[in-house]
Amino acid sequence: MPKVITLPFKRLTLPAQPWVLNRLWDTVDELEAMIGRPQKFRVCVWGSKRPRPPHPLYKAVFAMSRRFAENGIEVVTGGGPGVMEAANAGARAGKTRKTRTYGLRVSLNDEPANPHIDTVFQHRTFHSRLHQFITLSSAFVVCDRGFGTLL
Repeated sequence: MPKVITLPFKRLTLPAQPWVLNRLWDTVDELEAMIGRPQKFRVCVWGSKRPRPPHPLYKAVFAMSRRFAENGIEVVTGGGPGVMEAANAGARAGKTRKTRTYGLRVSLNDEPANPHIDTVFQHRTFHSRLHQFITLSSAFVVCDRGFGTLL
């Protein structure tokens, strides 16, 4: 029988398996140890994986991310194609010695990371990936939708 956790809200309880909670916090601790809190200003760019280079959204995200990098701002994406690739490619085009691009991938996905990423992190779960997006980033740009953006 699952343990019930009582929260400080009237009549709100959640059934929880203790091992699930322990694994969740282990994952969070592992992420914190891996990279820590941001020391630089980073922008996370979310969007669809469908736009390709001739698409106006791809061009706009590329230009925006190039300007970020030229101004010392690092870029974080999901590391895939489309808007994510445009953001990483733009950041790489405007890169200085002090800026990096990050791609946060989910191991379940057989799609390779785009080639414009300096540091790739592989995650076992979408939760740990989302947590790292939040802890790595100082600001967020949400572009035309993709399924991951919806999450």
